[in-house]
Amino acid sequence: MHTPSDEDIKSSRQAKLGVAISPLAVHLLAGPGTIATAMSFAVGGDVIHIIISLAAFAIICLVTYFCFRYSEEVVKFFGQNGLNVVTRLMGLLIAAIDTGMFLTGVGAVIKKMVEIYT
Repeated sequence: MHTPSDEDIKSSRQAKLGVAISPLAVHLLAGPGTIATAMSFAVGGDVIHIIISLAAFAIICLVTYFCFRYSEEVVKFFGQNGLNVVTRLMGLLIAAIDTGMFLTGVGAVIKKMVEIYT
């Protein structure tokens, strides 16, 4: 009978965690939230709002590029434990943003229902 070694168990556990947490940041890079934010800043129609939106987009693109470009150095600097901490903090941040967006939407629906039925 074959029993997995401690190293096999550890690498399997890390692989499962890696798969479970990898898609967390995808919607912050380019998704509905990004599009909605850009639209809300640009809806004013003023040139300054459009310039601010474009500048913010350019900064985000540059930061994302440098993060991807120098990811090996970042991984070496933080180490595995540091990456686990950063990953969990980012997950908490995304959960807080998502909860805020959800509660804002529910609040708007409740407010509209109160207006309709009173």
